[in-house]
This record gives sequence, C-alpha cells and structure tokens, in this order.
Amino acid sequence: MSGGAAVAAAGSVVGVYGAGGRAGTAQAAARGLTGGVSYRFLEGAFAPVTEELTAFGLPVTGRIPRELNGRYLRTGPNVLGLEDPRAHHWMQGDRMVHGVRLRNGRAEWYRNRWVRSASVAQKLGETYPGEVPPDDFPANTHVIPYKGRILALQESGPLPHELDGDLNTLRPYDFRSTLEGAFTAHTKYDAKADELHAVSYCTTSP
Repeated sequence: MSGGAAVAAAGSVVGVYGAGGRAGTAQAAARGLTGGVSYRFLEGAFAPVTEELTAFGLPVTGRIPRELNGRYLRTGPNVLGLEDPRAHHWMQGDRMVHGVRLRNGRAEWYRNRWVRSASVAQKLGETYPGEVPPDDFPANTHVIPYKGRILALQESGPLPHELDGDLNTLRPYDFRSTLEGAFTAHTKYDAKADELHAVSYCTTSP
C-alpha cells in the first residue's frame, strides 16, 4: 500500500490515538527492531509501518470515476516488536490492513489498522475481548468481502477476523459456528451461485 500511504501523507493525517496513545506504543516497539543492524526483511519495501493513521480529503492525481464506489483494501505482514530480528521472516509479521474509501469521484479517507489478534492487542497494551483462540497466529495474507462482512484471512492458520467499515477489528469469524478448524487465505467466489469456496488444511494434528 505504499502508493496509498504516500497519498495519505499529503492529506490531512490524524494519528488515531494521539500522542502517547496506542500508536505511540507501536512506534516505541518498532524503534527497537534492529538495534542498528541491517536485516533485509525489515528494510526498504519490507520496512514496517509504525503508526495507525487516518487521513481525510485525499488529493487525487487524474480522475476517479464517480461510478467507482467502495473501499480498496489490502493486507500484509507488518511486524510489531521483535525479540530477535535475526530470526524474523516478513511472512510472519503481525497483520495490518490498509484502505482507501472511494465515493462520488473522491478519495474520502485512508486508514491503516493492525488487526487485533490477542498477541497484537497485548503488544499494544489493549485488552483482548473474549476468549483467546487456540491458534492466535496473525492472519496477514488476504482480505475479502463476504455477505456484507470484511474478513481478513490466513492460510492454514487462525479463524478469519471480521473488520468493520473503518477497519477496526470486531471478532474472529467462524461462519456461524460451522468452521471448527483452520481456513484458507485463497478463497474463490462463485458470483452466479453466490457461494464462497475454500479448500482448507491444517499443519498440526489431527
């Protein structure tokens, strides 16, 4: 989301939690990642975003079709604190979702949010609502719409996490108690049948 982030930086950017809040906690965690040593998965295009931001009234180069209404979302690993950066691989980073809201020819807002797994909530000094899931690995691979919901997904890992329209984490989503194990990050949607297809597997027993 580097392009979206660059556009947002030129707009009216507001730190979500203000000075000393949870964004400040995230910044403090990120500052100590490498200890001044170079690690390829924490630099350049792989470097983590250290703040949650909200930007409104984004400048647009060119023209956004008025008919193009909705949210452009993407997710990916965004590490939040590391005990040993030498052992880090970028695919294992905590998850962050980025989004731009398009409406009536305007880019109304940009937001980026860490998805609150129990471990991410703990790193940010927040209380995780409810019971901690058995598999709390950050679902950092894909984000999809599903019957009015926004779901962030991970391959062979935790349950999807449901987000609201402003990218805040609501809860793990188990498809009305029908999903008992791991889900997939690579679903296929059949628009004609209105069905979401998924082939899932789990890397642990059974």
